[in-house]
Amino acid sequence: MRMHKVVVAETLLGDFTLKFLEIKGKKDGPTLGIVSGIHGHELSSIGGLIEFWEEFIAVKHRNIAGRVIILPFANPLGLMLMEREVEENDPNRSFPGNPKGALADRMAYSILSFFKKEKVDLVIDIHTMNPLSVPHIIIDQNCVYFPEIKSKTLSLADMFGIGVVIDFPYFEYKKEKLDSSLTAQMIEHGIPSFTVEVPGENYSPSCGEKIVSSGLWNMVRGLGIIKDRKPDWRHFSKETLGTDSFSYFLGPVAEHAGFLKRLVEPGEKVLTGQILGEIRDSSCAVTEQIKALRQGYIADIINASIISAGERPFTFFVQN
Repeated sequence: MRMHKVVVAETLLGDFTLKFLEIKGKKDGPTLGIVSGIHGHELSSIGGLIEFWEEFIAVKHRNIAGRVIILPFANPLGLMLMEREVEENDPNRSFPGNPKGALADRMAYSILSFFKKEKVDLVIDIHTMNPLSVPHIIIDQNCVYFPEIKSKTLSLADMFGIGVVIDFPYFEYKKEKLDSSLTAQMIEHGIPSFTVEVPGENYSPSCGEKIVSSGLWNMVRGLGIIKDRKPDWRHFSKETLGTDSFSYFLGPVAEHAGFLKRLVEPGEKVLTGQILGEIRDSSCAVTEQIKALRQGYIADIINASIISAGERPFTFFVQN
């Protein structure tokens, strides 16, 4: 195993570095790049990648074709502080980055530059949603401008074993600055890339770690980096969502604050107008019913019982 230390910035306490770990096989083959923890508090992504890596390093190098390069701690400062951002800047909205900018810009620049230098064939960026979510893969909206990359990315994402959806409609995609994410910028540079989302948020449940580890084993087999006879792993979301059949869709905005009583579960199919939850005030009276704007599946439910006016308690997958 080889470690690449990339200096992001010089500080009074020493160099701020990112550590990429690499295993190179004895045979020629593709190079797979994997990132986790770019949002420091998303622990399932890190735990799942570590679980995969501990098993993968036990494979004899003569049985490996190509390379696997991982960055398990893409945001070490955020991890230490259990925060998504760095100095109030989101690293995954900072790409392509700036070597002389804020720390998040420098981190983004270092990650993108390293993968370009290493000529990776695919980058997988692993993230964590809240515990009440359905695991899935997200394909960036900017893929529509690169048909060949989109086709290849969808084909590669299909190997992972969970449902594959297209990101938010372009207006929301741009509004949320998702075109400045790692995956979007890898695609801009002609390198297939996709985002994996698993349950967990600021703790690392075994179910989230298992999804990450199992999906990555599917990838190294599918890419031909290793060859064995083990069957591919599949999650139920793969059967429900398929590949490129659904897109993200924001749910309704709550008009009142209060206690949210959920009436649906992640992955459940809902109809237009169906009541998803009720908001109750301090006298236990129902002040609002949250209803589905479109037919689809529940992708994610807010991990809070008390919500504020203006929040969106539910996110959907809707048919393309």
